[in-house]
Amino acid sequence: MINFAAESHVDRSILDASAFLRTGVLGLHAILEAVRAADAQARHGKPVRLVQVSTDEVYGPASTGASREEDPLNPRSPYSAAKAVGELLARSYGTTYDSTSLSRAARTPTARASILRSSSRCS
Repeated sequence: MINFAAESHVDRSILDASAFLRTGVLGLHAILEAVRAADAQARHGKPVRLVQVSTDEVYGPASTGASREEDPLNPRSPYSAAKAVGELLARSYGTTYDSTSLSRAARTPTARASILRSSSRCS
């Protein structure tokens, strides 16, 4: 499974962050739990995995050129903060349950390759 879900328009998150938190945190939590339950049922078959696709906005503004996936998280809006929390939640499930891979989009030069590698590991 690949999750690209997100609310749109950063400006909306500044006016009211509720939908962004519901989608980026609570919605992702529901997906992670569904993947975990499906994986538990598929113990003798192929494992069920989630690739969580995030955004480069979790880094804040890039000082020069592109952000790197190793850069620290530095969200600057409720939108990017919700995405950062989602990343941390996905990472925790990946560590605890071995069920997720994380990829970020846009300014990270390795994001596209990372998505392809992650999705091939998950199939």
